[in-house]
Amino acid sequence: AFRRNDTLHCVTFATHSQEVEAFFGVTDSSNPVPATIDNAGWWERALHDHLASEYYDLPGFVVDLARLTIGEDDLLALGPLDGKDVLHLQCNFGLDTISLARLGARAVGADNCVPALAAARALAERCAADAIFVEWDANGGDLAQCVGERQFDTVFASYGVLDWVADLHDYFMQACAVLRPGGMMYLVEVHPVAKWLMRCETDSNAAYCAQTMTHERGASYATGAEFGALTAYAHPLYAIVT
Repeated sequence: AFRRNDTLHCVTFATHSQEVEAFFGVTDSSNPVPATIDNAGWWERALHDHLASEYYDLPGFVVDLARLTIGEDDLLALGPLDGKDVLHLQCNFGLDTISLARLGARAVGADNCVPALAAARALAERCAADAIFVEWDANGGDLAQCVGERQFDTVFASYGVLDWVADLHDYFMQACAVLRPGGMMYLVEVHPVAKWLMRCETDSNAAYCAQTMTHERGASYATGAEFGALTAYAHPLYAIVT
């Protein structure tokens, strides 16, 4: 967690495809996977499957208003959120953002996948959650502009976000720029060594601190389906904490 003060600036929603399409307006794309690498397009192509997956269990999330997708240890570290302004980076279709709203936060989710943001808004409305969603690209987007120069008590990002960020310095500086004095950025992420060991399972020559990696088949972590090549960034621990 990084704090900002006056003197230091630290760096299955449905079980059937038709139900997903009817509620979210997201269709099961039959378009061929592109030959070029397209990270944003990957998330859009995967969206339908993710919304319908048992991995996310959206029906249970909607029905159980007490269900949260943020772990107990992280909630303890975040502290009381009631009445706080909280920004959730790389929110996808908003489950963590809605969870923050369920804890009383004035929650804002930011992501670069426009269809996912539309699904997040529909899901927030279905859950009667006080959450709003804005478009922001973690690689080159102006976060302060995207949130309307609003400031936050907490900026939150969790699991699998840094893989898609090319410039960590810019990422953290943008997050700190939208924090109020005394505010905190809370990042929870898989340890880089653990990620490296997972890569070694399929590639014995995998580098610990490779600058970029290409996942040729782009299999989904939620369903196993393939949606085309992805570029990810393998940031070593020292690059994250310094």
